[in-house]
Amino acid sequence: MRAVWHEGALGDLLLSRLALWHLSRTFPDLILLARSEARNLLVEAGWFSQAFSTDFGPRQKFETLWVFSRSEGLRDWLSTKAAEVRLIPTQPKERRHVSVFQWEKAGGKRWPKEALVLPFSQSLPSSFLIHPGSGGRAKCYPIDRWLKVIPELKARGWPVQVLLGPAEKDLAEIFAAFNPVICLDLKEILLQLQKALGWVGNDSGATHLAAALGLPVLAL
Repeated sequence: MRAVWHEGALGDLLLSRLALWHLSRTFPDLILLARSEARNLLVEAGWFSQAFSTDFGPRQKFETLWVFSRSEGLRDWLSTKAAEVRLIPTQPKERRHVSVFQWEKAGGKRWPKEALVLPFSQSLPSSFLIHPGSGGRAKCYPIDRWLKVIPELKARGWPVQVLLGPAEKDLAEIFAAFNPVICLDLKEILLQLQKALGWVGNDSGATHLAAALGLPVLAL
């Protein structure tokens, strides 16, 4: 039995989807061990038959274990869990797109266009989602500018809805005038994305998710 270990958060896991798609198609019996709840989306997409949280760790010894990691430390730690451990670096040293870099390191040859957009059922779109937060506050568009932009968009007739995730729920009071929707887990964010016309946000896991589901996205 073979498995993939991915310790990255939501955005990191989605950035690896080209490599994950290639491995899952090359080895149909592959199991996914991932920290992010988005692992379940890849099961729903039919890429993996099973997915488990890395919090529990492997319960058995695998024949081969692909480890997506920035350093070799995790690979060395997992070396007792598989007969063979293969490291796929998650950050290129040269100037390359990280998704393409990982796909090539996984052995990809034919461009995996099937992996660019995940299968996604959408209801009748009703609003443009604006996500002013991110897990890394240094990556966020200034809040005072959001507070100016949102009324301008509304004045032009844009059906705008502010969405706050678990990393920025503390911003609810600041954006209270816009009646923000607060989503505390991935399932709630997916429900909002099903009704979205498009997405405007920072460099965040939720922005990566919107793009991976094929929505029109503006990332700031």
